[in-house]
Amino acid sequence: DNAYHSWGGTSASSPIVAAAVALTQAHFPHYSGFQAAQRVRITADDVYAVNPGYRYKLGQGRVNMFQALSAPALPAIRIEEGHIFDQDGDQAFAAGDTLVLNMDFRNHLDSAQALQVRIRIPSFYQNYIEVLDSVHTQGVVGAMEGFASGDALRIRLKPGISEDFPLAIQFHYQDPVLGYQDFEVYEFWVNASWLNVTANHLHTTLTSRGNIGFNDFIFQQQGLGLRYKQRRNVLFEGGFLVGTNSLQVSDHIRNLSSRDSDFLVLAPIEQVEMAPIADFEASTRFNDETALVPLGVEVDCRAFAFSDSAYRDFILLRYILTNTGPSPITPVYAGLFADWDIAPYFSRGNLVTRNACSYDLGRKLVYAFDRTGADPTYYGMSLLSSQAFRSYVVSQPSSFFFNGAGKFQALSNVPSAATATAGLSDDGVDLMQFISGGVGTMNAGQSDTLVFALLAQDDLAGLFQAQTQAAEAYRCRVRGEGPNTPFALSDSLLPPGQSLQLTDQNPGADSWSWDFGDGNTATGATATHTYAAAGTYSLSLVVTRASCTERHTRTLTVTGTNALADAAVGPRVRLFPNPSRGHMTVETQVPSPIRLRLTDLQGRVLQAGPLPLQGQRGQVSLDGLASGVYLLHLQGAGWQEVHQVYLLP
Repeated sequence: DNAYHSWGGTSASSPIVAAAVALTQAHFPHYSGFQAAQRVRITADDVYAVNPGYRYKLGQGRVNMFQALSAPALPAIRIEEGHIFDQDGDQAFAAGDTLVLNMDFRNHLDSAQALQVRIRIPSFYQNYIEVLDSVHTQGVVGAMEGFASGDALRIRLKPGISEDFPLAIQFHYQDPVLGYQDFEVYEFWVNASWLNVTANHLHTTLTSRGNIGFNDFIFQQQGLGLRYKQRRNVLFEGGFLVGTNSLQVSDHIRNLSSRDSDFLVLAPIEQVEMAPIADFEASTRFNDETALVPLGVEVDCRAFAFSDSAYRDFILLRYILTNTGPSPITPVYAGLFADWDIAPYFSRGNLVTRNACSYDLGRKLVYAFDRTGADPTYYGMSLLSSQAFRSYVVSQPSSFFFNGAGKFQALSNVPSAATATAGLSDDGVDLMQFISGGVGTMNAGQSDTLVFALLAQDDLAGLFQAQTQAAEAYRCRVRGEGPNTPFALSDSLLPPGQSLQLTDQNPGADSWSWDFGDGNTATGATATHTYAAAGTYSLSLVVTRASCTERHTRTLTVTGTNALADAAVGPRVRLFPNPSRGHMTVETQVPSPIRLRLTDLQGRVLQAGPLPLQGQRGQVSLDGLASGVYLLHLQGAGWQEVHQVYLLP
């Protein structure tokens, strides 16, 4: 009583701030809890004059309860979502790229009168980052109103920027009319050596050195792990291994003290643009030159993820191994490692997992699941290619040596109940699984291909079905045995009443089923149809070849004067971003020149002329147009296409 004393740490500050927010909400009963917290934040006292070494790292400052209750009305601008684009369209964020910071903001409190957004970078970033356009002027922003910066804010990544560079951009908000000043920091990675795969139900991260789940072993900040249907991560570590004996195993997973660094990146991981096989494809290439005793192999890895309803529970990983040395390598085993943590929980201060695993010899499948029932999902890995199936489980991690001898034992193990199952007869264990394929002998210059599937499903029967579908996707799509070529249209500019010719382009197909989207259907390798009325129609062809069935779809919009084939399946150009907020990139695989014509849905011409190209890309501006749907007509030598483009507000 009648005295003060100091007390630090979050145990002291958290209840004080919570109480301040509660009092503020009581004083302003129309505020939500989040709005009350924003009011406390923006009225805090600046503390950076006495903490210059921590500038912009201590939030807005010290809580000032009197100011929170009595200060004039002020806005509170926060980033809702960030959309970072690089202007060359590959989203690699690599050295030399120009990045557009298209941010969505919201004003959570009172109206702003003359709002300006400015970006800054710390001085130590200036050797790596150049700010090209730093200011976005918004002006008046009402309470709870949102806005976007469009392409007003741009930075350039300078040559020499390091791999996996963490970038923190400061966004400063000010309204000189109201005396409002605020900031926040937006963080993201550039020149990253990993890539997230999120095309279907199964999400993970792949790296330039063959890791799965995370790029940063132990810390788990660079990656998604492995997640099914937005559930929690279940993978602590995963990665690719290749070996020939106990002294020659190359990988980038854990060893006895940290992790091995046996792979030298030859081509960093990147998403494949205009992917020819799957909805998402990524590729990387590395060799084992940096291993203590290299095998002399080069690995070309490609990932495939599909969004089809039948194929959305797996990701395919294809590894092409090449013996780059002068002598044969025998034997060769290559495969994947997964340290599962399915539904971990704390018991007496320790993190515990109660998992079990087994294998299916006929399917060349290993799988793991939680014994407690907290997570009903089954997770698996399957060898889809023709090599001999091998697998191994580590159920007592502390007794397994992650050296060359231990890893080669795991890669070359012929599975049995004793060596490839665990946790089935008890409450479950902490386990790790290996799956691999035995290549045999690789002569100098010889290549061999191994294909694995990462799988997940809600039960074991579903997992088996997912494995069957993964094998089908590998055979029909990746190996190209299926009818994978889209059908052709006789004309992409079609007035109502004119006949449309449709032709399947898959030789050897044995059945066809056409649906014209207006209630009419047909069979046969070719079809003819006439649309009586203007409108948008979904055309589809279900075609079968070699026991592979594919559905190809194109969207046709018949207007008063023309029709258009949707760009998502068009063979010649790709538009992005679409929808757009004002600027679009046209990427083409055909030679220039190309002419463009932009019209509205009533046929009125808004732009016309040649499309200026730099390499295979050109820019289309939609500035000055109202939000909505437009038609972009593109015409080249012997071809023409029309694409729906969507302009956002």
